[in-house]
Order: sequence, then C-alpha cells, then structure tokens
Amino acid sequence: MKILVVVPWAPSVTRPRSLGLIKHLAENNEVVVVGAGWSETEIEELLELPVSRVVPVRLRKISAYFRCILGLVLGRSLQQSYVDANKFRRVIRRELAAFQPDLGYLNVIRTAQFVNEFENVPTVIDLDEFRSAYYDLLSITSRNPVWRMIAKIEARRMRRAEVKVLEAFDGILVSSPNDLVDGHYNVSLVRSPHALSGVSPPTPEARIAGSIIFVGRQSYRANSEAVSWFVRQVFPRVVEHIPGAHLTIVGDAPSRSIMQMAGPQISVTGRVESLTGYYSTASVSIIPIRMATGVQMKLIESMALGAPVVATPIVVQGAGVTEAHCMVADTADEWVSSVVEVLLDSQKGLALAKEAARWASSTYSPEAIGASLDLALAELRMPDQQRNMAQ
Repeated sequence: MKILVVVPWAPSVTRPRSLGLIKHLAENNEVVVVGAGWSETEIEELLELPVSRVVPVRLRKISAYFRCILGLVLGRSLQQSYVDANKFRRVIRRELAAFQPDLGYLNVIRTAQFVNEFENVPTVIDLDEFRSAYYDLLSITSRNPVWRMIAKIEARRMRRAEVKVLEAFDGILVSSPNDLVDGHYNVSLVRSPHALSGVSPPTPEARIAGSIIFVGRQSYRANSEAVSWFVRQVFPRVVEHIPGAHLTIVGDAPSRSIMQMAGPQISVTGRVESLTGYYSTASVSIIPIRMATGVQMKLIESMALGAPVVATPIVVQGAGVTEAHCMVADTADEWVSSVVEVLLDSQKGLALAKEAARWASSTYSPEAIGASLDLALAELRMPDQQRNMAQ
C-alpha cells in the first residue's frame, strides 16, 4: 500500500508514538512523509526517518505566531492555526498528485485541516488523544491566569475541531481506552510505542535507596506545574521522614524557576541522551500530573523498567491501570504517605513493580501495538456492512 504521511513536527525519540507508528507503517508499505521542520535539527531528524521518501517543509515559528493571532481573531483552533501554512498545503497537494497514495495518514489534530486536500483518498488521523480535555483541565488547574484564559478559549475551539474530525476521517487512532467514542466505529485504540521498548528491568539491588525521579519535558506546562507543586507541597515533608531522600528532575528545557530548585537533595538534569539509567536506579517514579489527558508515557516507561510508581488518579485512569500496578495519590497528604511508604517498604515497591512490568510488557509490546495498528487500517477497507457486523 502507498501511504502519504503528514506530520507537524519531526517524529523522534522525544515523540516516540509518532516515530514508532510510522516505522511500523514503513515495514510493509511504501511510505512518503511530508513533515514540518521548525529548525535545521528537525529537518535532519525528518530526513533520518526509515521510510521510502521524506519531503521536509521548513516553517518558521514567527510566522506560526502570526497565524495564531489571526486564528484567535477568526475563531479557529490555535493548535491548527500554528501549522496551517500555505507553503505546507502546496507541498501536500504536489505530493498527492505525484505519489497517488492509497491512504492518507495525518498526525495529531494540528494537521487535521489538511484532510480537505485528500479528495477520493481514504484518510486516517493519529489523534493520540482528544486534546480539548487537556485545555479544559488547564483552564481550571493552571496557576497562571493568562494560561487559564487561553485554555478556556482553546478548549471550545478544539472541541469543534474534534467534532469535524469524527465526521471527516475514515479512521481515527487514540492511545487511551478512555478516548474510545461510543457510537463511532471509526475510532480505534492503538497504544503508543515507547522509547524504552525492549529494555529489561534491572535487579532490585540496582535501585538507590531514597531516590525519587520525575521525567518529562519541562516546556510542557503540565509537567512543569506538576513538579513545582511536588517540590513545594510534598518533597520537604518526605525529607522529614527520610532525610536521605533525593529528587532527580529529568527533562528537556527546564525553566529558570525549575533550575533554581537544584540543591543538595534535588538534581535538575535537563535533556539526557538516555532515560534507562535514571529509571533503573530510582526507588520511586512520581507522576503528580493534574492536567493529564490520554496516556502519560512516563508511566508506561516507569512500569516497563520496573520502577515503582506513585501517580495521580487522572494519570492512572488514562492508562487503564489499577492500584495493583502503582500507588495512587491525590492530595498532598496522600502523596507524602504514598512516597514514604514505597521508599521505606521495599517489598511493597517490588511487588507493585513486578505486576506493573508484566502488564506493560504485554500491553505495550511492539507486536501488540503493531497488530492493533494493522487491524485499524484493515478495517478502513472493510465494506460498511461487514464493518458494522465486526463491531
């Protein structure tokens, strides 16, 4: 099958879902990728994709900001306005005419508006998640009043865009069972490949007593606000119980306020080449995210590498895991109690980690994910009557 893929960024190890699913498509299909590159580094990452051909389109952030301002005035989603460049559209049209694909595969809501270019070509979008839910949460929970206002506006616009997606695409892929939509046969669950697939959990002896890890891009507001809350409200109280406790914050682009948290008992690494060593030595992985939608891959990676986890209810629900796989904490008191319990009771942590690793290794194996993607694409070609019977 000939597949034309449209991406609003460079799929890479920092975007393992996009990278992993496109790699799988390219194993048995002829795949051409049209991708937005926002820097020379991103252009290089696009050109490294293991596909038949890559057509990078150099876009500039200053122009994207102007498109967002125009989108704000015109009532359009800011996410979609960001990449809706005429230059990008022209390249998509050109490649459609030249390649004559059997399938159009668009990546996330940012590219959904380009479906109009795929006349008479079946289309699927890897939505990953219904992003309006994130902006709903951001409008309520963010400590920044400007972001709360922007999020309230974007949530309404994103919901309108998502309704159009449900109507316009032949197939829609989501990563969380929570995002399956009743009454819509075209929405399929395809879980996300993760960057540490195939890495075996270390022995319990490898873990450093009292070590706590938080992993996540600090440019993502949900991550930065979560770790800031933990450092303010929870960590000092954990240290009262366990004086030797140490928190390591791992993630790209930490802000000045995050960097200033560094001290004798808090390390801030910035971007690292590999997460394996950090997960492998942590006695507990914390995920205090409150603006979570879809599946937090830091949860899956922690579980796959056998790190005991404490997470918020919304993170646990999004992934479809239970308290058999990790500790669940909501309030600051619950967080202190859960983190201290895992750090002091190594047997409890080990039991959780073993059950979690079993679940992650089967549910998130490359074979299981690839099979679910193949099935979702096969169903696009089913006659309507046969598809309805399959449901």
